[in-house]
Amino acid sequence: VRDRRGGVLPVQELLECRLRGVAVTDLASFFERERCQLHLESLNMSWMIFGEGFRQGFVRETVKRLFDVVVSAVLLLLMLPVIGITALAILLEDGKPIFYRQERVGQGGRTFTIFKFRSMRNDAERDGRPRWAVADDDRTTFVGRIIRKLRIDELPQIVNVLRRDMSFVGPRPERTFSAP
Repeated sequence: VRDRRGGVLPVQELLECRLRGVAVTDLASFFERERCQLHLESLNMSWMIFGEGFRQGFVRETVKRLFDVVVSAVLLLLMLPVIGITALAILLEDGKPIFYRQERVGQGGRTFTIFKFRSMRNDAERDGRPRWAVADDDRTTFVGRIIRKLRIDELPQIVNVLRRDMSFVGPRPERTFSAP
């Protein structure tokens, strides 16, 4: 039913179906369930608010966490040599610290510290103000350019996944910094 307010919706018949135990599903939910897609023409605000899509459920949460732990453990074991070589290369080129720590905001507004391999000079944000990296950024070290290009700088985040700070599947945690 496309127009719920135009008098087209058979309210009495649908209510009788519900009272007899018959499942009544709106078009958007049906399309999502059957095709695993959102049919944009049939979406409305009440579906977004009252729909089941945001509820994860115990089984789904458990499977997601199991996936995170298994994939993290396997990745950590496979990447140990790369992690060791990267840490040594950073240490030899620019000294300590090897890791870059940054406050992020996760699910439910909870803040946590994210870990990355340091790819910029020690004084890259000396004024305490975050700045986006740009192409050919002079703050990036030689090793930093390589590990960024290969995404090796992101490997320490496996620890964040194991600590339940973040997940492999889900929105990206954002920085907490706010301008003065």
